[in-house]
Amino acid sequence: MARIIGIVSGKGGVGKTTLVANLGVALTNFEKRVTIVDCNVTTSHLGFYFDLYYYPKTLNQVLKDEISLEEATYYHPSGVRIVPAALTIEELIGIDINKLK
Repeated sequence: MARIIGIVSGKGGVGKTTLVANLGVALTNFEKRVTIVDCNVTTSHLGFYFDLYYYPKTLNQVLKDEISLEEATYYHPSGVRIVPAALTIEELIGIDINKLK
């Protein structure tokens, strides 16, 4: 059965991304299947924590119905699957933020 764990804060710079990256890797060490979705569509940095510096397919495109969620999923050697958000502000145009529900 799938579980969703949300790490949220209204303030930036409090360690959400660091916590999520480390929690994801820790859970894979317990044989859990982990997919991390970076819902921070305005200041996405999660990919950097997993050495993803270039990712042409992102959550933003999923929210615009341009690609599937599977197409925007990247696999890290740690076992964590990552769905990064786009790095450019231009990618915010046309997204449906309500699809994050």
